[in-house]
Amino acid sequence: MTRLYAFDIDDVAGMRRAAAVEALSESWRGYFRDRLEEISIMDRGYDKIKPAKEEQGE
Repeated sequence: MTRLYAFDIDDVAGMRRAAAVEALSESWRGYFRDRLEEISIMDRGYDKIKPAKEEQGE
């Protein structure tokens, strides 16, 4: 777990395996699921989308 958490933070296959281990605490499993979602978003390029500017009132 430490390796995935601290060093191999982009090891998608390892994180998928860890997230599926029922013996692992829910907090660890949730961390790996969240991290996989972040990686997925970055892979789709959504992290490069800039938020729309709010219209300024007159």
